[in-house]
Amino acid sequence: MQTVTFQPENRFGTFNAIVKVYERKLNYHIRRYVRDPEDARDVTQDALLKIWQGLPNFRGDSQLFSWMYRIATHEALNFLRRQKHQVGIPADTELMENRPVFADVDTTWNGEEVTIWLKQAIDALPEKQQMVFRLRYFKELPYEEIATQTGTSVGALKANYHLAVQKVERFILSRRNDF
Repeated sequence: MQTVTFQPENRFGTFNAIVKVYERKLNYHIRRYVRDPEDARDVTQDALLKIWQGLPNFRGDSQLFSWMYRIATHEALNFLRRQKHQVGIPADTELMENRPVFADVDTTWNGEEVTIWLKQAIDALPEKQQMVFRLRYFKELPYEEIATQTGTSVGALKANYHLAVQKVERFILSRRNDF
C-alpha cells in the first residue's frame, strides 16, 4: 500500500499525492455514512478542501491518514446533520429505546431479512453510536485507533459501542418477533 508523507515545503506535491492515493479510500469511508453516491462525492470534495486548507497546520501528532480520516468523518457527520435539519428530523432520534427484548426467538431467520434489519437498526442509532459501531464492528478497528480518528476517549467509545450493540440486538429481536 502506498502512503504519503507530509512535506511542509511542498504543500502542492503533498496534496496531489493525497488525492492520488487516498481520494477513493476517503470516498469509500464517507459512503458508509452518506448513502447517495453524488452526495458522497460532494462530501469527499469538501473533505479534500478542508484537508488542503488544514495542511499548513498539520503538526504530525498523528499519522497523515488518521488526520484525513478524521476530517472526512466530521464532514460526513456534518452533512448528515444538515440533511436532518432540512428534513426536520431531530438529530438524536432514539427509535428503539423502549422496545422490549425477547428471549424466546425462533432461530430460523432469513439472512436477507436480518441484513435489512441490521441496516435499519444501525441507521436508527444516534450518529456517534453509528460511527463507533461501524468502525468497530465492520472495520474491526481497535478502540485506540477509533479514538485517534474521532478525538474521543477510549472509555466513551466503549460505552457508545456497548449501547449501540444493545440497541441493535433489541431492534433485530423485536423485528423478528413482529412477524
